[in-house]
Amino acid sequence: MATELFVWYHCEAADSARVLALARQLLEEVALRCGVRGRLLARQDQRNTWMEHYAPDSDQVAGLTLALEQALAGLNQPFPQRHTEAFTCVAG
Repeated sequence: MATELFVWYHCEAADSARVLALARQLLEEVALRCGVRGRLLARQDQRNTWMEHYAPDSDQVAGLTLALEQALAGLNQPFPQRHTEAFTCVAG
């Protein structure tokens, strides 16, 4: 079964534009490093809460994890605290 990764974080409203730019840069860098293209979501009622969603093939999970670590380390600005959770589809 495929594992999907969800990474969420929150920033101050005044920092939203900076965090959005960093998140876009991060998604591009991850895609270049491992071939997994993530999606960036914003909470509907609180636009300064973000979630990245990655749906790698089963053989890409380890590479994705490494790519995320490396891409984050390569950012030249602080990033909000990230909370990562992995889910496996059980129906549908």
